[in-house]
Amino acid sequence: MIRDGALENPRPDVFLAAHLWNDRPVGSVDVTPGPVMAAEKWTCVIRGQGGHGALPHQTVDPIVTAVYAIVALQTIVSRNIRPLETAVVTVGAIHGGDAFNVIPAQVELAGTSGLTSRVPGTPPSAGCGPFWKGLRRSLAPAPNWTLSP
Repeated sequence: MIRDGALENPRPDVFLAAHLWNDRPVGSVDVTPGPVMAAEKWTCVIRGQGGHGALPHQTVDPIVTAVYAIVALQTIVSRNIRPLETAVVTVGAIHGGDAFNVIPAQVELAGTSGLTSRVPGTPPSAGCGPFWKGLRRSLAPAPNWTLSP
């Protein structure tokens, strides 16, 4: 609806939204001026070169890259966002491999991120480009990945 112009004519002066939040008392309503609870779903497919677990030197292990990415993602908020701003980055799903002795060819991460003080119209992950580029440069051999909002 928004892409089709529902907010263009007439253009609203105020936008209100409601969200159920389980830690709030039943029957209460909290009101806060400004943006609250930004969220974006993202997925990252990390592609390496799979192989037998006994021959890891012949692979490009996407699991190792996924582990580095998950740990490093935890520093995005603490090292890049002012302490008084609201931001979150969460990895909620990891999928890769089906066998205990095989390094998979790819791993998929999925999560959510939110930043309320961003430039309107830009996704919360827009500032993560340097993060992914830096991570790629630090790994050898470097896997490929696709990041999609």
